[in-house]
Amino acid sequence: MDPEIVGVVRHVKHWGLDLEADRHPLQEQIYSPFLQIPDTVWSGPPQAGVVLRSAGSPLGMVGAVREAIVKLNSQNVMYEARTMEAIIAESLAARRFSMILLGVFATLALLLSSIGIYGVISYVVGQRTREIGIRIALGSSAAPFCGSSSEKA
Repeated sequence: MDPEIVGVVRHVKHWGLDLEADRHPLQEQIYSPFLQIPDTVWSGPPQAGVVLRSAGSPLGMVGAVREAIVKLNSQNVMYEARTMEAIIAESLAARRFSMILLGVFATLALLLSSIGIYGVISYVVGQRTREIGIRIALGSSAAPFCGSSSEKA
């Protein structure tokens, strides 16, 4: 049975969603169905990966996939099974941690600035309390204290 080419794909970001393709030395990729590779030829590279799409629970099919790999060649061993969500989460973990840390520091900065502004306003009002009391005692209206430009004559 001769191999049949059914399509060509672009580079896939195997080592992380944020890594550029030219920064990793390994660029070549091949996708081929196991049925097109004879058992005598297939030994697989030492770090071959298999991607499986399933309708049900992906981790529930690990046993069946392990048995199928052993049936193909008894020397092949499946040593790790992860979902695509876990791979993506692991790829973005450092960026997610940085963003959480940035958010915590931004919240802390907002809290400190709010406390600082409250302190300055409290200090200014404390300094002018006597002045405000004297003005009210002399019969001044509240308009100058509210920011209005019209004063009584």
